[in-house]
Amino acid sequence: MKLNYTQRLIASVSLYTSLLFCISLGAAWFTFEKIEESEYEASVLHVNSLIKSLMVNTPDLESTHPQSGIGLYLSNAALPAEFTEFKQPGLHRLANGDELIMDYHPTSHQPYYLLLAPPHQYEAGIDSEFSDLIVLLMGLIMATVVSGGMAWFLAKRLAEPVIQLKQQINQLETKNLRLTVMERDDEVGELSRSISALVTRIDQFTQREQEFTRFASHELRSPVTILKGNIELLSSTLSPTPRTDRALQRMDKATDRMSALIQTFLWLSREGGDDEPEENLIDLAQFKLMVDECLQHIPSDEAKRVVLSGDTIVWRSNRFLISIILENLINNALKYSTGDILITANDNHFTVSNAPVNITKSSSTGLGLLIVQRICEAKGWQYQLDASDDIFNVIINCVKEPTDTHH
Repeated sequence: MKLNYTQRLIASVSLYTSLLFCISLGAAWFTFEKIEESEYEASVLHVNSLIKSLMVNTPDLESTHPQSGIGLYLSNAALPAEFTEFKQPGLHRLANGDELIMDYHPTSHQPYYLLLAPPHQYEAGIDSEFSDLIVLLMGLIMATVVSGGMAWFLAKRLAEPVIQLKQQINQLETKNLRLTVMERDDEVGELSRSISALVTRIDQFTQREQEFTRFASHELRSPVTILKGNIELLSSTLSPTPRTDRALQRMDKATDRMSALIQTFLWLSREGGDDEPEENLIDLAQFKLMVDECLQHIPSDEAKRVVLSGDTIVWRSNRFLISIILENLINNALKYSTGDILITANDNHFTVSNAPVNITKSSSTGLGLLIVQRICEAKGWQYQLDASDDIFNVIINCVKEPTDTHH
């Protein structure tokens, strides 16, 4: 499961706080245990000092077996066999938890043993350890809850400016690329200022590009209009012959196409689908005519390589945009292949396939394919490029799927 920024922040603070609390609680528990053990050893040694004082004041003191948790052995003969291994003076802890002190008599200087076995010591120790464990678990639970609440509060406060910045970015519009700078002195403020500067540069670049396209289109319209007028003048003044008529018709079609291309590129430079090109019905016969028009300016030997097939189609789309796509795809296929070029039309798409020669994916996306891709993006058409060593397919879904406006 992928966590967002706020959730990661909450988890990090909670884990850090819980870990810090566990370490602190463990250190405190270890310290208290050491203090308790030290105090217990001090009390045991105090009892031993009292016993030694009693030995001095009571010379006829005899060995006693453990009574009320205390046993005194004044000779090795009275000492139980399991205690004879302790030869060094001092405090010894037995396996059952009892304490055994080996020391020397203050007057006779003979070794004696003092056994301290408080009744129910083991059960009391178990209860004490269990109580300590309960306290530790309760403290851990409380620390987790408190740290989780603090982490949630801190995460909300820390993530709030980031969320605001994200909302501002999501609300940016292509026609108004302006980001309000967050007046903060921290890293979020620096990020806001950097993004705002970047958005401003992008907006300025976009405006320059659109202005250049508008200016270029405006300047190109004038010579095209002049050519169109002169072609009409020549048509009315020259003596009609098959050769001149054919030349004038080709010139007239070329100027019409140039004018339409200028208008199309101007439309592509705009954002938001302004001045949407007109759509009309296209069947297989019209699609074949569009392909033939693309092949008119191609040598006949090259044009023979283009093979068209298809089923019955009825598209509602833009005829001129499809012709631009076909022309660019056919020219690209003729340039990068030597075999047949298959154009297939069916359903709501058409495919241009060819076998590439010495071409890689990186070098196959020339300007023609970029124009095709840009037209498809502007119209919302699906553009699919499948390139391999054996086949190069471009699939164009030239019928935009209808959007469902019913909820």
